[in-house]
Amino acid sequence: MNSFQWNIDTLASLGRIFLRKVMKNLRSIDGATVQFGEMGQGIQPNYQVCFPNGSVNTYRGANHKPFMPRGAFNQEHVSHPFSLADLQRAFDAAVAAR
Repeated sequence: MNSFQWNIDTLASLGRIFLRKVMKNLRSIDGATVQFGEMGQGIQPNYQVCFPNGSVNTYRGANHKPFMPRGAFNQEHVSHPFSLADLQRAFDAAVAAR
């Protein structure tokens, strides 16, 4: 499998629709972050939302539905955390690139 590294530019390449759905799952909770999977090609990555209270929700990138079984992904295979502000910057870049 390929290892994929995430930054604002690569997040923008996911497109505005994908990013809008991720931001919805982040729920605009102060201090919540999202981490993206780094094992695939970076087309529809699985991701996890980490909340300040320590809970983690995992999602399938293909449909943005909860990933089962629940629980955090292996930390060796996820990106560093991105904030809602980071996602908004990537979203804005995706819109501008249209």
